[in-house]
Amino acid sequence: ADSRSRLTPGAIAALARYPWPGNIRELSNLVERLAIMYPEGEIDLADLPKKYQTAETCGPENSGSNDEAGAASTATTANLKQYLQDVERELIVQAMDAAGGVVAKAARSLQMQRTTLLEKINKYRIS
Repeated sequence: ADSRSRLTPGAIAALARYPWPGNIRELSNLVERLAIMYPEGEIDLADLPKKYQTAETCGPENSGSNDEAGAASTATTANLKQYLQDVERELIVQAMDAAGGVVAKAARSLQMQRTTLLEKINKYRIS
């Protein structure tokens, strides 16, 4: 089932700036929740939970509904599924680098099974 959810550039920028202390699992859970909440819609910065918005906004409580600027960015939305895959691949590459190429160590840091990580390494053709 191909997802029709889309992230606006503002939402992507905020997610890219977030430090992701929960690694890929936290990102995966967030994207899954957003896809359920907005199955056919566009996901803007204001639609993200507040803790993810703070990476993009400077003022307090800047989490209102979609505004004119958000609506104007609809022409440049990103495919949610592709974005998740790109982020997942990058996190795996970073974990493998930090683990010196040791799959078991990288899997522990990503909080996933070693076999799952090996499947993803093959899927994304990470060497």
